[in-house]
Amino acid sequence: MVSKFRQVVERPSGTGKIFKDNREIGTATYLLDVVQTLRVQNPYVEVNDTPGLQEVRGQLQVVDGQEDLREGTFTLELTDGRLWEFFATKVDPDTGNYTVVRGGNPL
Repeated sequence: MVSKFRQVVERPSGTGKIFKDNREIGTATYLLDVVQTLRVQNPYVEVNDTPGLQEVRGQLQVVDGQEDLREGTFTLELTDGRLWEFFATKVDPDTGNYTVVRGGNPL
């Protein structure tokens, strides 16, 4: 029997730079969840469902810059230097927190 489950494999957080069309537009704090779907063939063997395919989503708050992140795709440079393309799915008007999902290449 094969069963599937989702597992958080990484939880990057920090402060990073936001880019739009290769131009730096601001700085934001972020907390992301990298989730991998796994399939288990038996209780002792864990196999990736699709190697390299991961879902990334999280929260982002702009701390410097005036750009509205509700339109288009942006790039976040994480504190470790990785680049992550994302787009915002919603914004909390009271806090300015954006809910973001992957919009391009995986982490």
